[in-house]
Amino acid sequence: DAVSPNEAWLRGANPEVMTRDALAERGVQAEGVLDRRALRAAQEADPLVAASWEGILFLSFGAVLVLTGLGFAVYATMAAQARALEFAILRTMGFSSRQVLGLVSFEQLFVIAAGVAAGTFLGFPLGRLMIGYLGVTESGNEPVPPLVSQVSWPAVLTVYLSLAAVFAATITALAAVYSRLAVHRALRIGEV
Repeated sequence: DAVSPNEAWLRGANPEVMTRDALAERGVQAEGVLDRRALRAAQEADPLVAASWEGILFLSFGAVLVLTGLGFAVYATMAAQARALEFAILRTMGFSSRQVLGLVSFEQLFVIAAGVAAGTFLGFPLGRLMIGYLGVTESGNEPVPPLVSQVSWPAVLTVYLSLAAVFAATITALAAVYSRLAVHRALRIGEV
């Protein structure tokens, strides 16, 4: 039993000329002829296909932005409550509002910079690792050509700038809370 070809890839073939009958004359029994250019044009023209990946990317960036901002705000609020006594003591030692803002900014920016650096540093190898698991054809094989991980730096920069705005607002709010702290109440343990 000879195995006959069931698929033919033709470079530069004219789709009007390359029909099932023309392939049968060359010994290829094809069920149909697909034109890659026509398929690609149909996919690009379909708004659902074109928008789906961009929509998923937009939603994932939005979720990252919201969850990171919320996490940072909760962390900052809990830290403000836990450290009210420390900042009250600093205020009694003569720290000005500007010095309190500088101290809070330095502390929070250190946490933020460490998180952004770790996330960016770990994101690249994690992205390359996940592409290997996500890049699978319908039959379970690796696609040809293999998938390549690409970083959209304008989108990443947009997320970083949005997070910077959230962090700046949170740091400003923290500094305002610390500078308006009722020192006499904070120094009485248990009243704050």
